[in-house]
Amino acid sequence: MDSWKRAIEQDPAHSGAWVNILVRLDETGQCERAIEIAGNLPNPAHSAIHFQLGTCYGQLNRFEEGEYHLRKAIQIDPHNRIYHSNLQVLYERRRLFSAENSSQLNTPRSNTHLQRLGTNITGRL
Repeated sequence: MDSWKRAIEQDPAHSGAWVNILVRLDETGQCERAIEIAGNLPNPAHSAIHFQLGTCYGQLNRFEEGEYHLRKAIQIDPHNRIYHSNLQVLYERRRLFSAENSSQLNTPRSNTHLQRLGTNITGRL
């Protein structure tokens, strides 16, 4: 993390370093922090930044925001199969989440099946 922070100090628009920081935050369960940081980026129009935001929003069950960012990533880089794959995973998570909430309104719920589904070819979401 320190090397990426140093890269950003030298070049605040270094999108690669920002992406690496967001990925690391995601991997350590800090998606809310990643989203907060991404909101203040000087150039958030990088496909990998939108992809990472979409992934984090999906993990937080904020599906509309996740879909928006995954679609932006696809718009910028339409041939990236991982982006398309994660969008499909997001749709499936949303469907399962909606079905689970409608059938278990007054019972405690388990996210186990959502967590298993969320592990895709990138190991995230």
